[in-house]
Amino acid sequence: MTQSPLTGTAFGSVPVRIAVLYTLFGLTWIWLSDSALIWLGLGADQVFLTGALKGTVFVALTAALLYWLVRREIAVAERSEGLLRAVVSETTDAVFVKSIDGRYLLANEAASRVIGRPVADVIGRRDLELLEAPDADRVIAHDREIIAGGTAVTFEETLTLSGLERTFLSTKAPFRNADGTVGGLIGVCRDISDRKATEDALRVGIDDLTQAENALRQTEARLREAQRIARLGSWNWEPSTDRVWWSDAEYELFGLDRRSVQPSFESFLAVLHPDDRATAVERVDTMLQGADEIANDLRVIRPNGDVIWIHSRARATRDAAGKLILVEGTDQDITETMTSGLQLSAERDRFEKLMEAVPLAICSFQLSSDGTIRMPYASPHIESIYGIPPADLAQDASGVFAMIHPDDVDRTRACVEESAQTLTLWRDEFRVLNPSVGEIWVEGCSAPLRLPDGSILWHGYVNDVTNRKMMEHALRDSERRLRLALEAAGAIAFTWDIREDRVVRYFSTETALPVTEEQPGKLNGVRSQIHPDDLPGFDDRLSACLQAGTEYRNEYRVIRPDGTLTALEEYGYLDRDADGSPLFLTGIAVDVTARVAATEALRTSEARYRQLVDLLPTAIFVYADDAILYGNPAFLRMIGTNGPEDLIGRSPFEFAHPSAHDAIIRCHELCTRTGDVAPGFEMRLVRKDGRSVLVHTVAAPISGFGQPTILMAVTDLTERERATQLLRSVLSSVDDAILTIDRQGVISSANPSTLSKFGYAEDELIGKNIGMLMPEPHCREYGTYLNSYIKTGTSKVIGIGREVECCRRDGTRFPAELTVTEFSLEGERRFTGVLRDTTERQKLQAQFIQAQKMDAVGRLAGGVAHDFNNLLTVIAGHCDLLMMSDLPADDYRRDSIAMILDAGERAARLTRQLLAFSRKAVSEPRLISLNDLVSNSLRLLQRLIGEDIILISNADPRSIYVTADPGQLEQVVMNLVVNARDAMPTGGKLTIETSVVEETNAENTNSVPSRFACLSVSDTGHGIPDDIKNKIFEPFFTTRSVGKGTGLGLSVVHGVVNQHNGQIRVESFAGSGTTFRILLPLVTDASQEISPESANPAAPGTETILLVEDEEAVRQIAGISLKSQGYTVLEADGATTAMQYAETYDGEIHLLVSDVVMPEMGGWKLFEAIRQHRPGLRVLFMSGYTDDAVLRHGVVDASNAFIQKPFTPLSLARKVRETIDSPDE
Repeated sequence: MTQSPLTGTAFGSVPVRIAVLYTLFGLTWIWLSDSALIWLGLGADQVFLTGALKGTVFVALTAALLYWLVRREIAVAERSEGLLRAVVSETTDAVFVKSIDGRYLLANEAASRVIGRPVADVIGRRDLELLEAPDADRVIAHDREIIAGGTAVTFEETLTLSGLERTFLSTKAPFRNADGTVGGLIGVCRDISDRKATEDALRVGIDDLTQAENALRQTEARLREAQRIARLGSWNWEPSTDRVWWSDAEYELFGLDRRSVQPSFESFLAVLHPDDRATAVERVDTMLQGADEIANDLRVIRPNGDVIWIHSRARATRDAAGKLILVEGTDQDITETMTSGLQLSAERDRFEKLMEAVPLAICSFQLSSDGTIRMPYASPHIESIYGIPPADLAQDASGVFAMIHPDDVDRTRACVEESAQTLTLWRDEFRVLNPSVGEIWVEGCSAPLRLPDGSILWHGYVNDVTNRKMMEHALRDSERRLRLALEAAGAIAFTWDIREDRVVRYFSTETALPVTEEQPGKLNGVRSQIHPDDLPGFDDRLSACLQAGTEYRNEYRVIRPDGTLTALEEYGYLDRDADGSPLFLTGIAVDVTARVAATEALRTSEARYRQLVDLLPTAIFVYADDAILYGNPAFLRMIGTNGPEDLIGRSPFEFAHPSAHDAIIRCHELCTRTGDVAPGFEMRLVRKDGRSVLVHTVAAPISGFGQPTILMAVTDLTERERATQLLRSVLSSVDDAILTIDRQGVISSANPSTLSKFGYAEDELIGKNIGMLMPEPHCREYGTYLNSYIKTGTSKVIGIGREVECCRRDGTRFPAELTVTEFSLEGERRFTGVLRDTTERQKLQAQFIQAQKMDAVGRLAGGVAHDFNNLLTVIAGHCDLLMMSDLPADDYRRDSIAMILDAGERAARLTRQLLAFSRKAVSEPRLISLNDLVSNSLRLLQRLIGEDIILISNADPRSIYVTADPGQLEQVVMNLVVNARDAMPTGGKLTIETSVVEETNAENTNSVPSRFACLSVSDTGHGIPDDIKNKIFEPFFTTRSVGKGTGLGLSVVHGVVNQHNGQIRVESFAGSGTTFRILLPLVTDASQEISPESANPAAPGTETILLVEDEEAVRQIAGISLKSQGYTVLEADGATTAMQYAETYDGEIHLLVSDVVMPEMGGWKLFEAIRQHRPGLRVLFMSGYTDDAVLRHGVVDASNAFIQKPFTPLSLARKVRETIDSPDE
């Protein structure tokens, strides 16, 4: 820095002061000395000698006086100039002085950084040589205005420096020479670019706050509406004024009119049930005596006589002295909730009775990922199949496979595995070796579902089908006999698929009939072989059957290939669908050419007719006068008789279920009276073994028996009934609500899940409009979408899954995903809706959003901690330097400096807490005293838990040392204390203890020591229920409501303890408090005693250190600290300057001390770049950022090559010495 032009002005008054002092001294000397000579009365010689002596003394004294005055003035001037130079050099603001012609006479280091040139290049130059032309012209013009004005001016100016536009707050003033003329300009500039950006951001924040206030008012309005819809009223009471306030929803809940009833405790008592009024008075007394929160279920009698249940909750607000100042509460209608318990119990009982009545064994089969098998549910009939009680199967169902027949077990296992892999329906038939009855056939069918834990759960049934298998075997034998009979008779069995016009003929004999092929043909192919004279009759009889009949009979002649004629007689049965349309014509064609006589022809015809009837799969029997005359084999099989002898002569009512007797009588009367076929109906037949069979019956009068006779055709509906039961079982097993509606929106069916989700009984739902399950206004809008689809065929509700809101019977709402599909039933359009409750999914989404918020807060906390660490490094560093200066020990300023250091240490702890909160602190394990850590945390913990909880600390008298990160261990203590506080909402006792415990049975004795340092945190709260104790360490698991916690506290505790090779134990019982015990490996080596840092001064050094730090204040204090230890320090403000030192410095650079995160290049990349030029270079990183930023820039953990900001000069010097002296890797 050049000499200040003000120096001359400061010394300008020195000669004047010396001249004045000299004159005063000389006059005083002359007057006093001459007066003394006159007073003494000396002679002339004596006067001369005395005068000479007096003059000599005067000259000596005046010379000494002049020397002393000049030395004092010079010292004062040098001290002033030194102070001025220090102020100008050390300030971070740019300070400069210009001459009248604009040349720089003085500029400090800050000014040179602003201009971008060294001080030596700035002195003597003008702005046109240093700044860009537009900026230089503007600055010169402004400087001339200030010099002409003669006064100081403060203003903002913008300059373009190094390609960037920066804003400065400048103060400039003219200075004058000793003669009063203006000598030039003095200026001070401060870079305020960042502050300007902050001000702009603040203005944007104010606008956002205004928008938030508007949104808050809208939210309050919606809250009032939500209270009304949810039948939730709110109120408050001020005890000091006895003022009571009710919300509009409260009046509506009580059925009162705001205009006629004033809110008061008496008004509240008036609407309560007489039996509940004492409870209401008692809870007021309890609140006045100190309770903070009370909840009761009370009955309210509305003016119209209706009695409702309400859940009334009250919460107290007290002042610092504990005086009750306000009580706030809510009342919610819970009438339906109070009665739902009884309804649920009744439904459960009905379900159990239904399962006992169902002949099938209903079960749930679960295959876990580890291969274990169990049946969580099985109806009582399961024991009759496997011989194992349902309770045993719920624990272990592996014995089921052991009971399957050895020939079937592999196939059954493969079928189960395929169903598990593809999640498709499992259906199989297999044999079981029943311990009681021997080998039985079992049919099983179930639908698989993959659970969140990876296991597969099947819902379905198993059924003993031994009898059916025997019947199927008998049927196959019968069919085989029929084939042989047809072949022996030379007949053709045919089937005509009417819709496809496909005729298939079987069992033809070439010599008997003219048709030999068994390949499918068409009806016209058959007609082409019929004699032309017989073709009209053939068509008429066929058409008559197709139009109104079910039985088919025809006679016609066919022309053989050799030209001969063969007479055929056909018998068949027409199958129709539910609409009456013909489907299949099945029958036989018989050659009647050989019929030689009418009697033989009649007998042959009767025999063939009987064969046809016996062939039909439909069961047929004939009765007259309440006695059965005939039954075909299908009917014998249906009722389970051994032969006709068990049937003929018996009453048909013996085989009909009592519920079908009236229908049979009506059918008989109708056939007898009209002679027509009676309409078909469904009934139940009772088999010989007592089992009932659902059948469809058609009755018709027939002749030939000499008396009124009725023929009844019976079709077995067992398979249809089984399919219906299967469908019901599937619908009952799914958790989704499935219901069907017609085109008017009327509900026609609903599965059990629908009833349970919406809270309705089946008779309350079936036949009602679907709108009752929708909240306002959707219950009015859905009809628009449905009608639009019915009219146009397009609508957004069909075939598309979408989110909807549903309304239960009690008025509560829940979100769901709805999918609607269309189907046709009996020609009418109907719709199926599948609803899936998405409440839990939305809760998970809310937890995920909350976790994102916590991550954002953590990032903010980490950024704030970084800035604090830089500031604290500067503050603590300068304070330590002042404490190491030559200030006297009793200087009062030492106390002030000590207070600053203490405040800085508290701020450093605050930054560590911020980093711990953000869960991104760099891990720095070291030897610490567990007792000291707990005692140092007590004051913070007391503020954290509040005054209503008593905090007790019991420290072990022994010294307990562990190797751990202090910040992370403090976070463990804080999380456990916060959990304990929340478990004691009304106060209690919290105890923190330290001890040494012996673990003789540790889980891993090879790696975990047998002696542990134990940290216990105990509370007297409500405890942890057993059903959630194994979930408390899971991430995001919390028992608090949404928005009251993230569920990460104990998961962080668990992670930190595991990271330190420790264990965590939980002892808790509901209602008896909780104790968490943290066991950490105990350090027993006494040589590792902890000693304060101040007791180990850093060793000095003479090495050369390259210091790289972009924050000037931090770089300055670090440089001073290292220079004071004797090091040669090369300071660089970034990677560019550091690389210049590395390439141009002649001597050896022993150590690189670098910040991790810097604008141009990070510390790790800088180290790698410099090591290309200096391979033996060591490095020490420093940073105030959190671990994620440090990791991104290449530093793995807090090893010997890293020091966390803030640091003291002494700690930095130790770390430097330690890094330099560490052995090579």
